[in-house]
Amino acid sequence: MTLQLFAQGIQAAIRQKLLASGDVSAFVGTRIYDDVPEDETFPYLTVGDGSEDDWGTDDAEGSELRFQINTWSRQDGRREARAILSAVFAALHDQGLAVEGANVALVRHEMTQVFKDADLETYHGVSRYHILSHPS
Repeated sequence: MTLQLFAQGIQAAIRQKLLASGDVSAFVGTRIYDDVPEDETFPYLTVGDGSEDDWGTDDAEGSELRFQINTWSRQDGRREARAILSAVFAALHDQGLAVEGANVALVRHEMTQVFKDADLETYHGVSRYHILSHPS
C-alpha cells in the first residue's frame, strides 16, 4: 500500500470513529468533512490536514502520521469549539483505529488550539494527532 493510500485509509478510519461517537455527533451530527460543502451549517469538523513520514526499519515498514482535526463554531465564544474538541479527544486519544491492511500501534493527541478566525465571527479549533502504524 502506498503512503498516500494509507493516509486516505487513516483519514476514513478517523471519520468513522468520530461518526460513531455519540458525544461528537451530539455537536456536529454527520458534518465531518474533507472538503466542506458551500453554506454548511455550523458547527462542523474537517479531517485531513497533516503529514506522513516513513517509520520503517531495516526489516519492517511503518508510517508515522500527524492528522489535524478542525472544528468550526459560531457559538458561545471558544466554549463550543473546546467542547467539540474534547469529545474528539475522548473518541481518538489512545483508541484503536481499524484500517484495512494495517495495524495502528498508536493514536496520541499532540496539541489543541482554539482561536477566532479571520472572519471575526467563527471560532476555529485545531487538534493534532500522532499516529504510528505498520502493515498487517
